[in-house]
Amino acid sequence: MSWLSHIVWCRIPINRNFSGLSGKLGIFSLIGNGITIVVICRFPKLRTAANIFIANLAAADLAITILTFPFSVVSHFYNGWQFGQDVCRWYGFNCMLFGLGSIAFLAAISCDRYLVTCRHELYCKFSKRHYFIVSVLLWTNCMIWAAAPFMGWGCYDNDVTGVLCTITWTCNGRAAFASFIYALSVVCFILPCCIITVSYRKTYQFIKAVGAGGSQENIEWTHQKQITKMCVVAVILFLVAWMPFTIYFLIISIQEASTLPALFHVVPAVFAKTSTCYNPVIYAIVNKRFRIAIQKTILCEKNVNDLDCMPMRRVR
Repeated sequence: MSWLSHIVWCRIPINRNFSGLSGKLGIFSLIGNGITIVVICRFPKLRTAANIFIANLAAADLAITILTFPFSVVSHFYNGWQFGQDVCRWYGFNCMLFGLGSIAFLAAISCDRYLVTCRHELYCKFSKRHYFIVSVLLWTNCMIWAAAPFMGWGCYDNDVTGVLCTITWTCNGRAAFASFIYALSVVCFILPCCIITVSYRKTYQFIKAVGAGGSQENIEWTHQKQITKMCVVAVILFLVAWMPFTIYFLIISIQEASTLPALFHVVPAVFAKTSTCYNPVIYAIVNKRFRIAIQKTILCEKNVNDLDCMPMRRVR
């Protein structure tokens, strides 16, 4: 099968369907992440040091939605990239920057959960200033990795389907592309995943041990358990979304992309996009304080200091 025939075969049966799906995901993500940021800014009790990381996570998801989803919807609908190479590179950069930002802040949140639960005396030594500094450092790291293709380590170009733009080997050769993918996978995916796994494993073991002992069973401790459960679910769903994308790039770094089935190039990207929708749902379902804040915002409640009870009594 020639490169051109592969692209044509890949486009016709699937892209119109994914256009509608991308649009729906974009709307859901825009509303969910937007209201998450609004309630953190609006309610003083949610403007905690830990929620600096959650706000950055929501901001990363919101940025992906605003800066990339419209291009994805249009290109899928017309079965090809419609915006030229400069916008293609800008699109690829934004996908990379804010995608890396998501996993970086999920790792940061897991460390925060470990400290507040298992090492509370150490946690108390950190202030909002420290959280801001960590946030700046994480974004700087993500920016460096996202900018690397502009400096010759891989490049941003049309993917094999001709519809979207991503990291490819077409500009600087397969060797540069492969080395970038391997380094990126280790530093920005595998390492954070190890941090997340160890942090939540230790946190879970500590909560289980304390719960079995019957101590610290108070409102604040229950709240901390709810937050930890919320973050664990967020991480699991994030891995479900992004691991196929990582595996996809590792495979095409060693195998000719045009020999792979059409859906193999499209489905991992769709899984990755769903990650922008998970976090606000998890906040609303698991975390009582976020749920109350969202309800108060939707119902235009003016009392922003009380997050101990649901508004209007009709909200469970």
